[in-house]
Amino acid sequence: MEGTYPTQSFGSESALRADGDPRYESFLRFEVSGLSGPVIRARLRLYAKDATINGPVVYTTDSEWQESTLTFQSMPAV
Repeated sequence: MEGTYPTQSFGSESALRADGDPRYESFLRFEVSGLSGPVIRARLRLYAKDATINGPVVYTTDSEWQESTLTFQSMPAV
């Protein structure tokens, strides 16, 4: 999501983007189904395309958002 387009949803983009200037934030959500037991561990690997000295940073949020309606204005707090 991009701060310069506060009401636009970017849910169909093919890449995650994060930056501080201009401000970009990305949200990633997983919905797991069809497992016969509990999830013991999950691992997410992210690779930075460009050099950085202080990121990227990963936070958890509440689960009450939907990809189709998520915008910069409506994003959940970290």
